[in-house]
Amino acid sequence: MTNRERLRQAAGVWEGIYTHLTPEGQLIDQHASRQETRLEGDQWYERIIYRWPDGRQQTLDFHARLEGDQLVFDDPQFHGQLFHVTDDISIFSYYWKDRPNNRVVETIVFKGQDRKARLWQVFEGNELIKVTIIVERRVTQSSVTSHQ
Repeated sequence: MTNRERLRQAAGVWEGIYTHLTPEGQLIDQHASRQETRLEGDQWYERIIYRWPDGRQQTLDFHARLEGDQLVFDDPQFHGQLFHVTDDISIFSYYWKDRPNNRVVETIVFKGQDRKARLWQVFEGNELIKVTIIVERRVTQSSVTSHQ
């Protein structure tokens, strides 16, 4: 399966829980999320809405493009690439441009059409500083347009 095919299958609305832990396993934070994704031609659009139990909310919008079979995120604040490993596993490596010494390696595992788990390993220099577990289920499939 190509990255394009995986993205087509992944498009839609996903809801889940983010659990942030220290490398030793102590809870740092936990909150709900809603991820809205779509593929239009070679353009990937993603919005993530984070919601905390105390009512706080944060929304982040991301845009990427397919370059061959690589999905590349590159905007003024963020850079990353998504690599397709197997039909159900992808790796996403990224960093925020204002924190170039921090790197996140995300493993994404799809189980069936409507379940996925993501694991972030967050590094500062050579040191692992945080792990995030994200468990999500699809609540709506998106209509996707794709130009070959």
